Amino acid sequence: PLEKGQVRNEALRELRVELSKKHSAGELDGFTLYLYGVVLRKLDLLKEAVEIFVAATHALPLHWGSWLELCNLITNIEM
Repeated sequence: PLEKGQVRNEALRELRVELSKKHSAGELDGFTLYLYGVVLRKLDLLKEAVEIFVAATHALPLHWGSWLELCNLITNIEM
């Protein structure tokens, strides 16, 4: 298996730009917020990913994937 640092998905940056525009326009639902958070996490933009996963859990509280991603990103009790 390849190490995480050896694989680069160039499409992630394009997805981030498109999802960011839609997020600013308020066009993302709970599922697409989750997708946006995954893209941010894959790009190592962890602070932004946490904010988006929180928004995803507020938009769609029963989406378990958002909760799991959020749990993996919370590193201390203050968060």
